[in-house]
Amino acid sequence: MKIIQSPLLASQYYRTAYAKKQIVLHGTNSDSSPKNIISYWHSNPAKIGAAFIIDRDGTIYQTFESHYWIHHIGIRGKDFLSLDQYSIAITMCCVGGLNEEKGQFFNMHNSIIDASEVIDYGKNFRGYRYFQKYTSEQLDSLKELLLKLCHSFYIPTQITTEKWDVSLKALDGKPGIYTNVNFRQDVSDCHPQPELIQMLMSIESSL
Repeated sequence: MKIIQSPLLASQYYRTAYAKKQIVLHGTNSDSSPKNIISYWHSNPAKIGAAFIIDRDGTIYQTFESHYWIHHIGIRGKDFLSLDQYSIAITMCCVGGLNEEKGQFFNMHNSIIDASEVIDYGKNFRGYRYFQKYTSEQLDSLKELLLKLCHSFYIPTQITTEKWDVSLKALDGKPGIYTNVNFRQDVSDCHPQPELIQMLMSIESSL
């Protein structure tokens, strides 16, 4: 597994180490370019981002050492600060929810997404019926990275994302692998693509 180092400035994350208990999966939901996403994180004084970002071709970029921390879950209040501190964020490049018009699919910037990249859930998931798919290359890299991080930080590979909704286990800080939808009602990352679910379940059964 090749990881490209693309470090954030030291002022853009917190250089205090915490024992990690959770891994939280995110999607960019706005831009599929790691370069643009990392550039935005550089410019944002709020210290928001992720330790890892996975490009559409499966390339993994690391922005800081994973025992440090950054804001990523997005729940305000000091009672929830530890969720960011004790977790590792992984973001997959994906424009997220799409709008359909006359057989064409548009992202939030009204750019057209090819139909071959679209999954149709048949009903709305967090406000959208259509989403850009995570690629097989992304999911392969994500699996390798999850196995590495779970081994390094002794994080159990217990998956509680089968409900793809807010989870009390996630909010209570119970160790395991989660997605951002397990923490918040107002987000749609990650969406429940069958290939993603299958990969996560294979990790749970592999260790």
